[in-house]
Amino acid sequence: LDSRDFSSLQVGSPSSDDLAVRIHLAWNMGTQRLYMAMQRTDDIYINQYAGGDPPNFFGADHLEFYVDGDHSGGQYACGPPDGTEAQVRLYVGAQAQRYAVIAEAPDAIVFGFESFASGWASLPPWADVRTRQIGVEPTETRFELYTTLWDNLNWNGPDASIRTLLQPGNIIGLQIGVIDHDALGSGGIRYSITSLLERPPLVCFAENFVDARLVPCDRGDCTQADLSAVRPDSWGRIKA
Repeated sequence: LDSRDFSSLQVGSPSSDDLAVRIHLAWNMGTQRLYMAMQRTDDIYINQYAGGDPPNFFGADHLEFYVDGDHSGGQYACGPPDGTEAQVRLYVGAQAQRYAVIAEAPDAIVFGFESFASGWASLPPWADVRTRQIGVEPTETRFELYTTLWDNLNWNGPDASIRTLLQPGNIIGLQIGVIDHDALGSGGIRYSITSLLERPPLVCFAENFVDARLVPCDRGDCTQADLSAVRPDSWGRIKA
């Protein structure tokens, strides 16, 4: 994916002079993980995040990453409004997950996960991230991360949760939000794979994710994809 694959209702796709993005997505059947690498070049990089509230990196340029492993859709956040505390803990992030990554943070926590399971599900061996930032105006930011997909994520731990089984040809729900601020104090612009802001809030409903197919690769460069040739330890690409 590159900048042309992203858009917002406010300005459409980003100008290459303003924001250039390149994202690589992959999955591995052996590790049962999804992998992503991003290179972002921004003419004006802003980070006013005060720390202490991942994945809500308000006031900062950052990346958001949404996954729905079983492609079931539905509401996975923003409720239940009338639920007890115990019900809310089981509800948020259970059916789909929202991650966020920032290049730098005052508390050094640059990776966040919207769930009461963030204390373990955002850490190895379930998820991990590396970030690097280069230069000033323009500023280049690089992220590399992996994560585990869950059909039912329970904050009590992996033994109480159900992992998504990643298999060739399966379709998952996927969305990526690239948040860009060009002025201090601005609300920023969210560039998504497709602009879905006319629908219910993206951060609440997984049916607003795009369909992404897990494509197997018999070769490392994915030039020859063959369902019958996939090996248990092979890599595959993701086609949105």
